[in-house]
Amino acid sequence: MIKLVACDLDGTLLDENHQLSQRNIQAIQRLHKAGINFMVATGRNYQSVAPMFKKEGIHCDCLLLNGALITDAYGKRLSHTPLTPGIAEAALRILEESTLPYHMYTDEGIVSSTPKQGRAMFIRHMRKQGMRDKEIHELMETSSFGRYDREIDDPFQYLMEEPIIYKLEAFGDDAQQLQSVRMQLSGMKQTSVTNSVADNIEITASDAQKGLALKKLCAKQGLHPDEVMVFGDSLNDLSMMREFRYSFAMANAEDIIKEAAGYQTLSNAAHGVAHVLEQLLEAATEKRVSNL
Repeated sequence: MIKLVACDLDGTLLDENHQLSQRNIQAIQRLHKAGINFMVATGRNYQSVAPMFKKEGIHCDCLLLNGALITDAYGKRLSHTPLTPGIAEAALRILEESTLPYHMYTDEGIVSSTPKQGRAMFIRHMRKQGMRDKEIHELMETSSFGRYDREIDDPFQYLMEEPIIYKLEAFGDDAQQLQSVRMQLSGMKQTSVTNSVADNIEITASDAQKGLALKKLCAKQGLHPDEVMVFGDSLNDLSMMREFRYSFAMANAEDIIKEAAGYQTLSNAAHGVAHVLEQLLEAATEKRVSNL
């Protein structure tokens, strides 16, 4: 019996405009009524996630920043796995040498030494996805995308403040350059290097992967992996596909995710998550009726 559903956001639960569809909202609300917990599993931070769910009256725990941070529905930290200072510094040196715009997800929010380049890169990225400038700016206003809690001049001077750094994220237009930087970062020990879209790089501690963090949380809560259902579409969802039997890849997912997943569903644009959850809820209802 499924007791927990953990779901990625962009490219999975959210539609092509990065919004929650009414059908997905209703499916999550029905889950709660059926006594099945729902959990976000995303590369985003809490500030980018909480408002969209709060608006719909949905309260759920959040696996954030690819598993580097887990909070309850109100932002209280349940567990975290930050980058060590040495690893963070080594990764920053590679990113600085690459000249790619990047930012840091820290305990004080999103910190950037390249804010103008970061905003420009995000806008170009969203244009590639077919979004109009008005829609992009609306998205930036309602999320943390392209917005920074602190802008700094020197990242290495910033490290002297001993911040807690959960994730580093870089963007680029040049696929060859991105691959070269990924290769350099992947050569570092105790790191996980992945991506949520083709033109970004995400760096966390090696244990800060969605599947590993979720499995550890389930062990604490007394849940068996077979009581968990997961959904994803991108490389940062790969560990979830591998760690859980009831793993669903979206129709729009990367091939490696489809190959690793136990099952496939419709695309995010076609409400693929709700499509599966509605069947899950129907089966749960039929089982309860048969037990009367």
